[in-house]
Amino acid sequence: MAGKRIDAGLPAWSGAMPTLANLRWEGGNYTAGEEFARWMAQFKVRGTNASATADPEGDMQLNGYEYAVGSNPASVNNGGALPYPRRSPDGGMEYVYRRRLDAGRRGLVYTVERDTNLLASAWSTNGTGEVGSSIIDAEFESVTNRLAGGDVTFGRLDITLTH
Repeated sequence: MAGKRIDAGLPAWSGAMPTLANLRWEGGNYTAGEEFARWMAQFKVRGTNASATADPEGDMQLNGYEYAVGSNPASVNNGGALPYPRRSPDGGMEYVYRRRLDAGRRGLVYTVERDTNLLASAWSTNGTGEVGSSIIDAEFESVTNRLAGGDVTFGRLDITLTH
């Protein structure tokens, strides 16, 4: 089964300046499973606003993305769930995001990509690698990826829902 991809490119980063990239849903219609539906119900989001491709509060984060990183689909306050860039102690670039501990069971695949030229749109996993993770709570961990590159490197997080 082909996965449904959420381009959760928040934020793309060049040096110390985070920028927002567009969110996309690829692959046609997505029928959310029971876990997703229960998760949406706890936030009292219903009807067409409860689909994985909806953004009922207008924060530029699709519900499927918010499910994957643990933010609130009914509030523009994301509670620190957005990915963020940082400098490593040796001056390199790192990209940090939240991942569900049971991502595989839920059909979630998280991929960090990098690019050096947004105009050419050549996003790739080349030059990226997971360098560590730490438990946040019973459901999530914080994951750190290293991004190779010089002064101009952009990073993004893609999340694929496979079922």
